[in-house]
Amino acid sequence: TYSLQYLLDTYLNDPIFLLAVIGLLLLLIAFFRKFLPYIPTDDKTVKNIKKLAGKGKNKKAVDLGSGDGRIVIALAQAGYQTHGYEINPFLIWRSRRKIRKMGLENKAFIHFGNFWKKDLSAFDLVVVYGITYVMDDLKEKFRQELENRAQLICNTYTFKNWKYSKKADKAYLYKLI
Repeated sequence: TYSLQYLLDTYLNDPIFLLAVIGLLLLLIAFFRKFLPYIPTDDKTVKNIKKLAGKGKNKKAVDLGSGDGRIVIALAQAGYQTHGYEINPFLIWRSRRKIRKMGLENKAFIHFGNFWKKDLSAFDLVVVYGITYVMDDLKEKFRQELENRAQLICNTYTFKNWKYSKKADKAYLYKLI
């Protein structure tokens, strides 16, 4: 058996190994720069998001990085035609299963796809659980794609230099003017 010290001395002095580790770290950083990790929204925040969104009759909403579908379902229950974009196949399966169980197949839809590549102009409401390092990129995407009538709800993280119109604990409502 090899000791930890032997392995460290052997591999940390190997330039090929170090380059491989650095390359892997750079790939992970690039991946998480555009693909956010799954962090489920707590029930209280889901209720607050639903409250800020209001009634959604004849309106379309989207949840970017929809995870297990809890926000998509809540907004569909509030009357919105709601779409969620997710890249994790297991979470897509889980979301669609919950939607079927709740009988919301005509109001709630989960799509496999990278929301960065989707046009959001058809939506009246956008919900996002972004992380600090992507909020500026999201802001630019929203500026380019959303019409002035659109509303944004951010879960936990806010946009720099944009004032929210309402707040409910960790949920922030922005109205584009």
